[in-house]
Amino acid sequence: MQQNPGQFKISSSAILWKKQGDDNDVIQLDKPDIIGVAWMKLPVRRTNQLAVRAKEYNGYYRFRGFSDQDVISLTEFFQNNYGITPQTWKPSTTSRNAGHLDLSGNSTSSDKDRFSSLPIHVAHHVLSFLSIEDIAKLSFTSKTLKVLCSSVPSLIINTYKLTFPRGSVQRVQFMNFLVRFLRSHQGTEMTSLYIVWPTDNESSHIMSWLNHALRCHVKEIELYLDHRSGIIVVPLYVFCCESLRSLTIELREGRGEFNKGKLKLLTPPGFSSRLKYLHLANLEIVDESLGSWISTSCKFLEKLELEEIFGIKKFKISSPSLLAIKIELCCFEDLNISAQLLHSFLFSKSCYASTSLNIHAPNLLCYSGSSFDSLRVEKKSESNYYVELFLFRTCPGGTNELQLNIVQVTDLAIDINSIQVLHKKKCLPFAAKSLQSLVLFYEDLTESTFPATYLFLQRFAHSLRKLHMTHNFLEDDVHS
Repeated sequence: MQQNPGQFKISSSAILWKKQGDDNDVIQLDKPDIIGVAWMKLPVRRTNQLAVRAKEYNGYYRFRGFSDQDVISLTEFFQNNYGITPQTWKPSTTSRNAGHLDLSGNSTSSDKDRFSSLPIHVAHHVLSFLSIEDIAKLSFTSKTLKVLCSSVPSLIINTYKLTFPRGSVQRVQFMNFLVRFLRSHQGTEMTSLYIVWPTDNESSHIMSWLNHALRCHVKEIELYLDHRSGIIVVPLYVFCCESLRSLTIELREGRGEFNKGKLKLLTPPGFSSRLKYLHLANLEIVDESLGSWISTSCKFLEKLELEEIFGIKKFKISSPSLLAIKIELCCFEDLNISAQLLHSFLFSKSCYASTSLNIHAPNLLCYSGSSFDSLRVEKKSESNYYVELFLFRTCPGGTNELQLNIVQVTDLAIDINSIQVLHKKKCLPFAAKSLQSLVLFYEDLTESTFPATYLFLQRFAHSLRKLHMTHNFLEDDVHS
């Protein structure tokens, strides 16, 4: 609080205060204008404050620095000369935000940690906004916060948000601390572990973190690894974890066939994984067993996403549980999928390989051939199927090369080139009477493309309710 030292004078007719060194800064309160007086003990300064209330002033004039003896003598003076008995105010000893005030000693302090008193799920939500480095620092402030931090259900370990440079002693010490920190989680359940980290010379720490997280019954693991050399080996215990339901592994060093990090999955036959979601991206798989492992060991897998996977030429899976499959830019030469319950399928071809695609999904589609640049089929409801269809400009092979049968299509996105291919092969892979919404992508509408387009639209004239034509392949356009 700002201090204004000055000279205080009181008489039977007025109260006068003049600021020290400034004759123009004067407060004068005449006796008729004074309507109230109060004293309050200031515990911090160990002095007393005089509060004087005057007419036509919304508040109090406050004067500090009075001793206890001054309070006694001035109280008697006010009673005898002003006819006013001063009130005695007590300082507030409680605060909604700071707990209780300690009036002993030279300063106020809080004896209650408001953060620790929050419901544990609220405190964990607050901690979720902190970096792992900040959580580590907070855990050293008190025993209560150490226990609270060590039970955080979701952890994000992001090397790009750390202040320690790579190779520094502080970085090594912090990584060792994380091992102990995750070890302290044992006995509490962990929802998710998110790691963004370079693996060179530090992969042993990452595996140690995974090991401790799995002992905490973690349900979701996401690994985004900046990898430059060698082979990353994902140990068997990761896949054997009973609690793990979602696993993401993505290498971030470069894009393209020659910049892939190499991944080895230690997945011998005979064990079962309870994974429901698996996402692998930007990887070179060093063996061909991925498909057979998914078929034999992942009996509960519902969603599979593969993006830019190299090293595997033949990928064959047969799953009784898969509901959704997404395969983008993977260098598979032979892709064979059998999924009885499949209701969503997305495939986009890699420019590095010509893929022979065979799909058997009785509730969705059946296809055999290698004619697609991109194919997406999604079952929205029992009577609603959405399809995106993009074929090669020059469809290889004869009529039998394109053997596509989609159960029922209500919403279709297709380009002019695909319409021409279907027209030349005299093939329509779905019932004309079911189509209700059509999004048509085109580069140019020329005389050569017009006949096929006209005949294609004519086939759906009776059922079509919505037609949208666009130059750009945008997600919003497709679903508008």
